[in-house]
Amino acid sequence: AALGAGDGITALRALAGPGHVIYSAFAGYYLGLAKFNPENRGPIIVKGLVIAAVIHALYNSLVGPVTTVVSVVTGLPRVAALFVFVILFQGAFGYVLVRKLRRYRDAYLETRDAVDPAVEPELTEFED
Repeated sequence: AALGAGDGITALRALAGPGHVIYSAFAGYYLGLAKFNPENRGPIIVKGLVIAAVIHALYNSLVGPVTTVVSVVTGLPRVAALFVFVILFQGAFGYVLVRKLRRYRDAYLETRDAVDPAVEPELTEFED
């Protein structure tokens, strides 16, 4: 019985890893914003930490009930339902983060070009 419980915990922990990367990336994004906005540094840092904590809390609150519902409705084993939930949840927030990064990059390039029009914008891996 203990071994069976360990399998579920192992799967849960393995699938939770990508979420921690995304939560940390949100906090890091706002830390980066704070570096370049010293007049609002404190509130920006707090905002990033709160957003990261809220996303993490939302995941923790939803993972059990949603996994159970997906498993019951679709007939998938719980581990497969957990995998589906993790992919959708983390994918959605990962997408939001990538969009934020692209918007920031675009604003930076516009500002940089306005300051020195002779500077050629460099293509980055985020280019569409």
